[in-house]
Amino acid sequence: MFIVGLILGFGIRCYENLKEFSGVTGFYSQKSTFTREEIQSYWKEAAPDTKREIRDITLFCPQEPLEITNPVLNRGIQAGLIQVAGNMNLIVPQSLMYGAFTESQDIYGCVVSKKTAESLFSSHDILGETVYLDGKTYLIRGILDIREELCLIQGPENCEYTYMKVDAPGIPLSVVKQQLTALLPYEVDSVSEGPLYTGIGGMLFSIPAWISLVYLLRLFWKKAKVAGDKDREYKWQRILAYLLRYGVVLSGFLGASVILLLSLHFSDNYIPSAWSDFSFWPNLFIEKWKDFRTLAAGKLLYSERKMFANLLGIIIASSGESITLIAGCKSCFFVLDLD
Repeated sequence: MFIVGLILGFGIRCYENLKEFSGVTGFYSQKSTFTREEIQSYWKEAAPDTKREIRDITLFCPQEPLEITNPVLNRGIQAGLIQVAGNMNLIVPQSLMYGAFTESQDIYGCVVSKKTAESLFSSHDILGETVYLDGKTYLIRGILDIREELCLIQGPENCEYTYMKVDAPGIPLSVVKQQLTALLPYEVDSVSEGPLYTGIGGMLFSIPAWISLVYLLRLFWKKAKVAGDKDREYKWQRILAYLLRYGVVLSGFLGASVILLLSLHFSDNYIPSAWSDFSFWPNLFIEKWKDFRTLAAGKLLYSERKMFANLLGIIIASSGESITLIAGCKSCFFVLDLD
């Protein structure tokens, strides 16, 4: 039971981490670029409904590692640089360890990973310290709990970005694209669809619940059969058998409804308009598989790595729970059969 609890706790933690991406969608395009000024103009002209559906838009552009130096200790390292226009939390979600992210107009502040802080200062208590990057001076505003050399800064005016992150919880991808028609090119290279992977994670996380429900219903059905066959001369035993069998049907329906309600969180984009459209699911799978392969073929950013890592954690936890439950339930039925 202790091992089962550990596996379940690990799965719950992975699923809670994955839910951080439930409303975030990324659009990546190497052919088209975006600017901070375009986003500001978009927000000024956006309708009230658009502002309610889309909470935030952040642009960013990963660059080749550059040298960051600490002039006081005369230390320098090569660190990955990400220029951002907007909310940094969408780029490195829930990773801030100390301090704060830089504001949109803060061109003199930076946020570094804890590994970068250790390499340059041998400490994490370095808020307000100065570093040099690409011939400019930056003040450290925050420390990220990330084990890689990384630095985030707010990009200057008229800087061009190739990546976009959109925070739109509960809004289907098709609606997000429609709302961003003025910004997005006709075709983007890849889409990082957080709501889709969160939905897949919830579905996979519910597999042990389905196994438990099936074996529990099977156990009650077996009890009902025993009660009905044990001694048909007693009326109360026949009544108990009927009640147990009807209870199995009702419990199965209610249990399946609860599991579906708690585990399936897919938008309308993943539901066919007509159930007779049998080509919907194969076409949807091909489309999403293509998006996944295109995204995975490129250099995965921190947010995507974290999202896929937690999805993998859910798969491992769900598989472990399922194997343990199946083995335990089979042992239980073996003992009942002996009795």
